[in-house]
Amino acid sequence: MISIFIFILLNILYFYNKQIKLKNSFKSMLEDRTLALEKQNYDLQNAVKNFEDLLDAVTEIIIISDKDNNIIDVNLAGIKIVGVDNKNQVIGRNILEFLPESEFEKVIEFLKKEFSPALEMNIKISDEKIIPVLATGKNIIRDGEVMRISTILDISELKQKDEQLIQQSKLAQMGDMISMIAHQWRQPLNAISATGINLSLLSSMNMLENEKVQENSEFIQEQCQKMSSTIDTFINFVKPAKESKAFRLSHTIEAIMQIMGAQLSNHNIKVNIDVKNDNISIVGYEDLLEQVIINILSNAKDAFDGIESANMFINIKIYMKDDIPTIDIEDNAGGIPENTRDKMFNPYFTTKEQGKGTGIGLY
Repeated sequence: MISIFIFILLNILYFYNKQIKLKNSFKSMLEDRTLALEKQNYDLQNAVKNFEDLLDAVTEIIIISDKDNNIIDVNLAGIKIVGVDNKNQVIGRNILEFLPESEFEKVIEFLKKEFSPALEMNIKISDEKIIPVLATGKNIIRDGEVMRISTILDISELKQKDEQLIQQSKLAQMGDMISMIAHQWRQPLNAISATGINLSLLSSMNMLENEKVQENSEFIQEQCQKMSSTIDTFINFVKPAKESKAFRLSHTIEAIMQIMGAQLSNHNIKVNIDVKNDNISIVGYEDLLEQVIINILSNAKDAFDGIESANMFINIKIYMKDDIPTIDIEDNAGGIPENTRDKMFNPYFTTKEQGKGTGIGLY
């Protein structure tokens, strides 16, 4: 009986010891798993922090949004530009809240695309202030959900510099235009002067008739009207349009020829104007289009320098091409060199000598 008791006791001790070891093993495994989870959580927190630090280190605005265009995350640059204290004041709000209504349609199309190349738009950073930006965007998949990363660059300073360069270019063109007006005025002034001398001569010879006075008076008024019209065109050029509106392309060309016609004629350059439809119109800023065309015609005039030809011409054609109002300008001064054609619309590119070209006109 003692032997049986000892055998049972040993078995009990064996199984108890085994249970203790198993318990310790489970405890050790649990501790190891807990440590692993804590490390994984720590690594995840570090990764999130590093990702946020990386976002905050970028000078461009970075916005992460969901499929409904609600903001999930934004970096420090985005917080600063909209003037809030922390990202919680931005997260959850719709991207469209930060846009003027005029940009809604364009930006909604921008956000629909899986990848959107650079698009210039305006964003609203306060009720009073709107700034120009350049935005790109790309869709990504995270945890099975479609999200979008948008990168936004503030181009306010670049715009201001462009405006300054455009103004400088315009001032330079104003100097040229004053010279053009002088050419344009010379002929009517000479005609008025000759008419005055003729009237004085007839009066001294007692041959002045009322009919002759009336005729010469009307002629002088007509010449003065031409000169006044030239000044009006010049003032419209100097004073920029405040709003976009419809205007006829034929009117634009007529206004330009009032200023440039005499100068081109003095350089023996014939201008042929072919208007297929006098009512072809566009909506925009007429003074800016005038500036572009004057720039092109001035370049054409300069291209004829050093060319000896009895048949120098510039052809201007206004017509509809695939339902688009179109202006073709062509000269026979030799054409644009092949190696500059891809660069001619780039900012600050010019083939002229230092100080003679800004490279801003066509751009």
